[in-house]
Amino acid sequence: MRININDAELFVHVQGDLESGALPVIAHHGAPGFSSHEEPSAAFRALADTHPIISYDARGSGVSEYKGPYTHEQWA
Repeated sequence: MRININDAELFVHVQGDLESGALPVIAHHGAPGFSSHEEPSAAFRALADTHPIISYDARGSGVSEYKGPYTHEQWA
C-alpha cells in the first residue's frame, strides 16, 4: 500500500492481520537510498502468524518517493 506522510508517498508492506489485536512489529531496512522493505519483510515473516509485521521503504528508498528533505526527523 502507499501512504502520504509529510508530502511524500511512502510504500508500506503489511504481513499478518492488523485487526487481530496483537501488537504490530515495525521492521525497518538499512541505510536510506540503499535498501528496501524486502529484507526486513523476509526476516520477520515467521512472526506474521502471531503479530502483524509492518515494513516500509523510507523516504528516498526502495519504491517510496525520492523527495527531500532527507533528515532524521523525516525518516522517523
